[in-house]
Amino acid sequence: MDYFVLDEMLFHADHGCLDAEKRTGGEFSVSLTLGLDLSDPARTDRLEGGLNYADVYACVAREMRVHSDLMEHAAARIVRAVLDEFRQVQFVRIVFSKLHPPLPGQMKRASVIMERHRGRD
Repeated sequence: MDYFVLDEMLFHADHGCLDAEKRTGGEFSVSLTLGLDLSDPARTDRLEGGLNYADVYACVAREMRVHSDLMEHAAARIVRAVLDEFRQVQFVRIVFSKLHPPLPGQMKRASVIMERHRGRD
């Protein structure tokens, strides 16, 4: 299996349980590792038969506009959307991170990591 990685796509979104998070939003990072067969575009040097990462980004951006109280819910929605829209993708690994979460101390990020295989999960 080959892998396509979209690393640290950044979004401002209103995910979270707290009223302040829903009202003002926060910063999020989404990284995807997509498993698929890339032998055709590697051989032909043509986008046909490959994966247009701009389309994947648009799919993630669309899902980021939909509110979720929990990071787990938002991450799972993105994984489902990618598997539904991009039939050539057989495996998805997501790292969904809330940057600088609202805590009394300092933390760079809180993250959820999920992996799903088409037809197995």
